Amino acid sequence: MGKHTGLTTTDSMIALALTGLLAALCIPAYNYFSNESELAVIQARLMELQNEQQAYRLRHDMYQNIDSVYEIESGVEYEIKTKDVTENSFSLIATNEDAQSGCQTLSIDDKFNKLPEKCWR
Repeated sequence: MGKHTGLTTTDSMIALALTGLLAALCIPAYNYFSNESELAVIQARLMELQNEQQAYRLRHDMYQNIDSVYEIESGVEYEIKTKDVTENSFSLIATNEDAQSGCQTLSIDDKFNKLPEKCWR
């Protein structure tokens, strides 16, 4: 009789177990980097609007009141609005109810104070 070639049941089970182990290790890492990417998108937009506020103040001697802006960028949906707008100060607040990173609300003000600090790296 000739030699049989191919995978045995044991070989198949080992390959399946290794595939499951790799998936168990990779999926949380993928989710982490996906959440970090979403956070970076929101932070970049807040910084951009903060710079626009500073430019507006240079031209008009006051900050602009932004009622509410809904943005979808790179698949990330969030609401941005101003708070406590005066002639000399403002705060920008971004809210993403679906954020998985624990940073549903981010803010930056006219003095570049960024809250919550743990979300701004």
